[in-house]
Amino acid sequence: MATAFYSLLTESAIDLESEKKEHRVLKEGYAGFYFKFDSDFSNGSFYYVKRIGGKQRWLKLGRRTAYTVKQARNECKVAAAHYSGEGTPRKGGTKFNLVGDIIDYYLSSLKVTTSEKSGTYKSACTLARKHLKPLVGNELISEFDAIRMNERLFKPLIAAGYSLAYIDLMIRLLKKSFSFVRSQKGISDNLLAGVSLGTFTTSRIKMKPLSIETAELKEVVKSIRSYRCYKVKMMAALMLMYGFRIGETCSLDWSMVNFDEMLLNIKEQNTKSSRRLSLPLSNESAQLLRRYKATKRKYNSRGRWLFPKSRNPKQSMNVTHASRLVSEDMKFTAHELRKLMRTWMADSGVDSEVAETMLNHKLSVLSRTYNSSLFKKPLKDAIEQWHKRLIDCGLLTIFE
Repeated sequence: MATAFYSLLTESAIDLESEKKEHRVLKEGYAGFYFKFDSDFSNGSFYYVKRIGGKQRWLKLGRRTAYTVKQARNECKVAAAHYSGEGTPRKGGTKFNLVGDIIDYYLSSLKVTTSEKSGTYKSACTLARKHLKPLVGNELISEFDAIRMNERLFKPLIAAGYSLAYIDLMIRLLKKSFSFVRSQKGISDNLLAGVSLGTFTTSRIKMKPLSIETAELKEVVKSIRSYRCYKVKMMAALMLMYGFRIGETCSLDWSMVNFDEMLLNIKEQNTKSSRRLSLPLSNESAQLLRRYKATKRKYNSRGRWLFPKSRNPKQSMNVTHASRLVSEDMKFTAHELRKLMRTWMADSGVDSEVAETMLNHKLSVLSRTYNSSLFKKPLKDAIEQWHKRLIDCGLLTIFE
């Protein structure tokens, strides 16, 4: 990337370079003050550039449409003064200066406490990589409050068309990052302590309506039967029968299916809640799983995974690929099968704590403590009742 050096950066110098289109980066003699053009040279942004922790960091000061050169230079001087030794101390003698530093530190801890393969960690990394760090990663911690967050994060995301539910996930992750670092005494004040989605908007998160209803169960089962791939048939059937998430379904291996004790177990590292899920196998679900196992053997598929990759049976099916296969050519998504089961339970009068236990949602401390004993029989009764309803709709015939 070609760089032009100026003893004093001016508006006319930027205009001239915009016409020449020879240098995308302009650097002033004042330490760390840069201007970088967009790829088409139509506009650009001012930056303060400094080496922090062995890496060159580009701290965005603002767009040229928002700042004059003089204003940007003043902002650069403020940033330079902040980095002259006024950063926030962190354990181990290093410093938290940027919001991105706090996010990285929280993610590194999350990686240890959950696991690198957990859905929670992967989702957090995706939100940080795609949105949080590009938008607010270079913001100074000392200046990052609700007002700055509104301008740098909330408004750009709304303008880009993201839903309030999705934006809420980012706000929650950012709050958790700040709260965690504050608990570790990495920062003296948590400026986001009272921030929530309601800080920026009075609108409520809209629940996505179901595209299928419990009255359409026969049509849903008919759609599952019409799948060409036998693995996708069983995957959709399990999500409908037990309300599993697509990630939990893909993670299933045969060691989790206990035909002797009639139990279906999912390990805690494979659940979104990071809690082990153990559900009773009904006679109908056991029968369907045995048929599926026999079908797999016909295709010479004998690996450990219930749903292995086609080209590499030693690995489980990719979640994104599986989700696409389930919803392909159908009017419902994989997650709507889970919603459908929950809707039926609510309509059938199943206790909400029992239903939430089955879906492995977050429960109260008391419920988590006693659900294994109190909910065991009601849970089994609810599952058997639901499975009989599905069998009446023809679920056992999906492999015929």
